[in-house]
Amino acid sequence: MLAWAAGIRSEIVACPLMYSIVRPSADLPEELERWKQTPEFGAIVNLLGHTQPDIVLTNTAVHPLPAAAAVSLGIPTLWIINETIDDNPYTALAAALISSHADGIIGTSETTLQPIRPEAGDTPLYLLPPSWHPNALRPRSWPRFRRSKRKELGIGAGNVLIGYIAAAIYPEKGLDHFVRMALQVAAQRPFARFVILGETSDHGYYEDCLGIITNSPYADRFRFIPFEASVQHVYPALDIVVVPSLLPEGFGLTALEGMIFGKAVIAYASGGLAEIQASVGNSAYSIETGNEERLIQVLLDATRSPSVWKKAGIRNGKNAVRVYGHAVFRDRLKKLLISHVLHHRPQYQVIQGDAPDVFVADPDSGMYRRISPSMPEHASLLPQARRIPADILHGVTSEGSPDDNLRRRLSRHRHLCGRRRTKRGRRLRRRKSHWRWAIRARRRKKKGIRRSRMRRSKRLRKKR
Repeated sequence: MLAWAAGIRSEIVACPLMYSIVRPSADLPEELERWKQTPEFGAIVNLLGHTQPDIVLTNTAVHPLPAAAAVSLGIPTLWIINETIDDNPYTALAAALISSHADGIIGTSETTLQPIRPEAGDTPLYLLPPSWHPNALRPRSWPRFRRSKRKELGIGAGNVLIGYIAAAIYPEKGLDHFVRMALQVAAQRPFARFVILGETSDHGYYEDCLGIITNSPYADRFRFIPFEASVQHVYPALDIVVVPSLLPEGFGLTALEGMIFGKAVIAYASGGLAEIQASVGNSAYSIETGNEERLIQVLLDATRSPSVWKKAGIRNGKNAVRVYGHAVFRDRLKKLLISHVLHHRPQYQVIQGDAPDVFVADPDSGMYRRISPSMPEHASLLPQARRIPADILHGVTSEGSPDDNLRRRLSRHRHLCGRRRTKRGRRLRRRKSHWRWAIRARRRKKKGIRRSRMRRSKRLRKKR
């Protein structure tokens, strides 16, 4: 829907996922080959062959079929890895499969790239953390959302609301750690309230956690939200976000979302969560994975005064924008795409932006030169041109065009472009002498006007 609303052509094709890539086994390569013989893979190949995209972007590690289809057609491919691959004897098989089906691998964190690095070979690896568009979260409405949601949950102005949020709740997401922590904190912080948001994917585990709450003397302190379509309606109501994930997170989007909304965030240092906490200067709230005692103590420290959690939230909000904001993301993406094109010049032998001009890479030097598409001798090159955004084209040609490099060198030394350069002292003397000459000329002109008027008046008197 978003693509259609933005005017982007969209076609929906069934595309099976391969979860065995993040949980690799010995028959992983054979499994992919079996998928390549299916009608679903053939449909993807036909779609790419018909549309002829300039580049294929495949998202998540479990999505290999678009990448394999693009490779079979010689279309440049970038593969985004959001998840961590299980560390087992077959991890190298999964990493090699990804590397062999991508012209560039984009990791959302160093944690996601770590198992791939040993098998990457010449395939470039890029780090591109996710971001958000500020207007999409409607920041001006946050105060209203906070009031309405807290009223709905029965949370008073004097309560601190501590939240656990997960897209899917299962043991590795650490809900039981959150519940045990909350009960310990509730005994010492009468003003503390807790909310659990998420859909369960393991009903037995979820019921066990609810049983612990129900059998405690603090059951009335807990609130439950099974599902919320818009996170901007929930996060403003919270004061502290706790992320007790026990598995190495590929990134840890819940933690970043809490920071975006200006909340204090306490999290286990699991994979990408540790990276986020360190990058925004929040390492004091990064807890060794599974250390419940430390988790309880840090939350008690954070709730000793409203100023403590509010100060942490303000710092998180500012630093999240500085490190992961929209402008930072666009700059990283631009540099990534420029590097990708320059690294794969044979695949981008002929490139074109929005303008009619076409650039061709020299087969020997790799430098790009501009050609005129109207020239008959260049007509055969036009069908080969890959379209890339104008700002990416400018970056590529600035790095890889002899004309542009020469122009940049000359612009730094303007004296080489025209007349001989003069020394700074002489320039100043020339300017001063010019000013003196101009002042003297004005004075002479004024004197001349006065003299001519005097002579004219004398002639008139003589005639009389």
